[in-house]
Amino acid sequence: MSYRLKIFILFQIFIIFFSLIIFIINNNIKLNIFDIYNLIINKKINLGDLGFFYGELIQNYLNSNQFYLILDDTKLFVGRPLFIAIFLTFLLKITSLEFFIILIKNSIFFSIYFISVCEFFKQNYLKNYKFIFLLIAPFLLPYNLYQSFQLIPEESYLIFLIPSIFLYIISESKNRIFLTLIFIITLYTKSPNIIIILSLSILLFTKYFKINARGLILVSLIVSSLVWGSYGYKKSQFFPFFHKSYTVNSFTGLQSHNIFFKYFYPEYTVDEIVSYFDFFKQNSNSKSEKNYEKILSDEKSKFIKENFLEYLDNKLTILSHMFFNIKKDGSVFTAECKRNFKTIISRMKSDNKIYKMEENEKNLMKNCK
Repeated sequence: MSYRLKIFILFQIFIIFFSLIIFIINNNIKLNIFDIYNLIINKKINLGDLGFFYGELIQNYLNSNQFYLILDDTKLFVGRPLFIAIFLTFLLKITSLEFFIILIKNSIFFSIYFISVCEFFKQNYLKNYKFIFLLIAPFLLPYNLYQSFQLIPEESYLIFLIPSIFLYIISESKNRIFLTLIFIITLYTKSPNIIIILSLSILLFTKYFKINARGLILVSLIVSSLVWGSYGYKKSQFFPFFHKSYTVNSFTGLQSHNIFFKYFYPEYTVDEIVSYFDFFKQNSNSKSEKNYEKILSDEKSKFIKENFLEYLDNKLTILSHMFFNIKKDGSVFTAECKRNFKTIISRMKSDNKIYKMEENEKNLMKNCK
């Protein structure tokens, strides 16, 4: 058995072990072998638990053969990039058991990363400690280790995909098909990835890179964008231009670009303030996906423009949470916080002053946090 194959098998065992450990943590199972076994063979995936609207996307596809979600009584067909939804739907055709879906996902995406590391070292990986170190690199940050074994969020995929792209590029790989597929998958995994993907696609044509996949990558990105745009135009009567038109990107963006954010994050989930978005709903006579995306995007831009320093402070809070909180994530409001928030929303509805809180309301939110 080759050294490379031995290392691959060893890391697949590692994947199985940590998939099990984090499955146990996520389900709060006692360390009882019979309880663990019963959960593994009996617990089916609950699509309602998949955040960021992916559960709804998949459920709607299973019910009607269409990927869409509903916000403000409007069907959103380009609400999210669809790779994760398509991938998890494919896994559901294989098994509905949550543990095995997690395990297969982790095994596939680690394998993609493993292949890229091998490509980087070519034939010089034999008994090379750098080879091992690079394989464990995605797991060195505790937050990454935990997130990489989840089905959602998107980062659980990008932890493997983005390093794979860079390793392929700097190794000057001749494996054009594989690299092109990673480019396309990464682009349609999370909307802001357009910045990375387009930047790299342009840089590949400079004299500093000698990689023969550049033409195929560029053509594939253009073709896939035309396919996505045509799909969006057919479903929603507008041609989506990359991530700008992913409607839910604007919706989730507004969740972290509003006057309440600094008073509750990361102690509480941003989903707790969705009722605030009722102020930004569409006119009942002009409901469409295109219109809704514009309303949400305009509100987010308005907040950033008028509260730029607060916007920067919020970003620092998000980064601090991402690097140092590891597993901790927002919980639901306490009963007292729910009452306080409802009081503030009621006042806003009565006087239509929705962009500022009164001093007593700020104190209520501070006490809540």
